[in-house]
Amino acid sequence: VELMLVETSASSDFIEECSDDIPPTSLMDIVSDMKQMINCPERFLHSNDCDDGVSIGKRIEFVDRLYGRSKEIDILLNTISRVPSQQQLLSQMPDSHQNQEKNQREFVLISGHSGSGKSSLIRSIKNPLRRSGWCYLSCKFDRMDNTTPLKTLASAFDAFFLSLITMRDHYLGVRKCNDTSTFWSWRDVSDYLDYIIQSIKTTVGESNTAALELFIPSLHNLLNASQATSDDTTSPRVVNFTDSSRTRVSFLFCSLLSAISHPSHPALLLLDDLQWADTASNEIIGDILKFNDENGNHGRFVVVGIYRDNEVSASHPLAVKVSELDHEPNINITKIALGGMIGDDVNEMISESLRLPLRLTSSLSKVVHKKTDGNPLFVVEFLHSLVKEKLLYFSLTSKRWSWEADVIDLKCLKDDVAKLLTRKLLNLPPKMLEGLKCASCFGSQIFTSTLLCLSDVKSIDSK
Repeated sequence: VELMLVETSASSDFIEECSDDIPPTSLMDIVSDMKQMINCPERFLHSNDCDDGVSIGKRIEFVDRLYGRSKEIDILLNTISRVPSQQQLLSQMPDSHQNQEKNQREFVLISGHSGSGKSSLIRSIKNPLRRSGWCYLSCKFDRMDNTTPLKTLASAFDAFFLSLITMRDHYLGVRKCNDTSTFWSWRDVSDYLDYIIQSIKTTVGESNTAALELFIPSLHNLLNASQATSDDTTSPRVVNFTDSSRTRVSFLFCSLLSAISHPSHPALLLLDDLQWADTASNEIIGDILKFNDENGNHGRFVVVGIYRDNEVSASHPLAVKVSELDHEPNINITKIALGGMIGDDVNEMISESLRLPLRLTSSLSKVVHKKTDGNPLFVVEFLHSLVKEKLLYFSLTSKRWSWEADVIDLKCLKDDVAKLLTRKLLNLPPKMLEGLKCASCFGSQIFTSTLLCLSDVKSIDSK
């Protein structure tokens, strides 16, 4: 305690600032303040001079981390850990119980309202998994672009193969990348490429890869390494699903995922916004989870699905498919439901963002929690709206954020924070807003070249 007091004495401005408002009323308050200073000294221990205060006061600096989701992260990591690694497979004895465990398929379903942090939950483990050798495949279904069967699902494989080509080209000096934080070592990349190229040819069959290349252009580039580089960005052809048997196409996708799943490099397939998945993709996702290759091995991967539970009724195709998979003995379904953050988590988020002790932000966080029901996105947007309306402001006199909780409590939050987002969009410069209108017609994903063309859009019919 004496050591902590010596450390905090170097920040007298911070202590005086705190004492001017709500002084500590108990030993627990003092302990809480000291813990924050020790755990995050750059935000709570070192005082800001005037220049820093001006820059900080222009906007709220939110910390890039999850709040109140430690339980959900533990469940997710425990599920992923059940996917057998190379060491686990080597140590397994060939008895029926262990063989049964090896054939268990893991399916994680993360549900919640829009803005509840479903995608952020996965992003929090994405880079650590990739650095440890996991293959990360992801796609996001789009309500506006679900007329082309399998297009979105195929894009997950296409992006993954392109990332492998990019890593290969970087190490070969063909094309340098600035961000290599999630790259594997050259030996890992080289060994894995040799493995999956041979595995794809063996498992899928050379005659069948041509059919998959219609959906996944980068697969051709990968299998013909001497003829292509990461600069080759051929767009997928529009394939009529009725031209091929659903059973055959499903078998090819299942075989492909099984082929790229290596004991040293398990795979995670992320399917975002599953509530908008097309029928063909829903069927193939189910087939992937039930797939059993000719060697009797279910592969080494986990499938993670994300969806908005308020948009999925009992008769929704996704709910029907999940109910069907629930009865499959070899599929473990782990369901994670994300609700709003509790009051303490909202207070911790606001405390770190405003660089003030928990006891000082308590009055503000109570009002914010009541207005937003703890939805992370709503909390962020509501705070931004308070700053814009000068109900939350940075005082140059006290060099800290200030507010009147009673005044904020009287603020009418019409319907929901969707209204705030709408007003935020309408306040954008006219040219930017016109560009966004055009970009929205392409769905949730758009090529950079197309986006650059939108800068030339001069006028759009408001209708």
